[in-house]
Amino acid sequence: MLRAIIIEDEYNARETLKILLSKYCDNVDLVGEAIDVKSGLECIKNCNPDLVFLDIEMPDGDGFELLRKLNGYTFDIIFTTAYSEFAVQAFKYNTIDYLLKPIVHEELIKSVDKAERQLQTKDLSKKFSRLLAYINSGGPEKRIVLATREKYNFVNIAEIIMCKADKNYTTFYMENGKNITTSKTLKEYNDVLLDSGFFRPHRQYIVNMKHVQSFERINESVIKMTHDFEVPVSSRNRDRLIEMINQI
Repeated sequence: MLRAIIIEDEYNARETLKILLSKYCDNVDLVGEAIDVKSGLECIKNCNPDLVFLDIEMPDGDGFELLRKLNGYTFDIIFTTAYSEFAVQAFKYNTIDYLLKPIVHEELIKSVDKAERQLQTKDLSKKFSRLLAYINSGGPEKRIVLATREKYNFVNIAEIIMCKADKNYTTFYMENGKNITTSKTLKEYNDVLLDSGFFRPHRQYIVNMKHVQSFERINESVIKMTHDFEVPVSSRNRDRLIEMINQI
């Protein structure tokens, strides 16, 4: 029997996973749950799990940050994620298991059975260390897949100038002058881009710091980008932006 915990900030996603585990995975004993990085670390410490279902994006950080805070571990991890772009490429590259939301019970069964087999090995920490190194480097090609109705666009992350949210859509403004609009929210790209030299100055925008041309001291509410784009800066993000600029 696998002792498992769920680290997931969304209530509905957490409850759905609990129901699926109860119905389809009788080899799993759910012994704890948490809603963010802080409570997740505490839950791991208290529950001593064999298996952790780990969400990527959480209120106080992400699943990768949680892994960085651990000094080695002997449990296996199944990531749960709502987006299938860069992160999934990283998981496949490092043979890390993941489940896309909404979770399908057939995939859950496969992942749990795989985890049970993987626990027989002793190199779990090394496996996830390789994953973190991959994520931090942006991957071997530093690319992201942007899916539109017509096709899958493979683009270099460095060539993205900025992204703009429009309700449930996100438009990517590229260095070559092209725009690519996807039917995913800006939030779903947040972790991928912010780990690759991007900054979110406003709830509607994420910008590539390599394409920032100026940020005027007199008017601290607008970033000027390449291609003459201007991006608003919210008052709550000005200090963080100045801090990032000073680090360049």
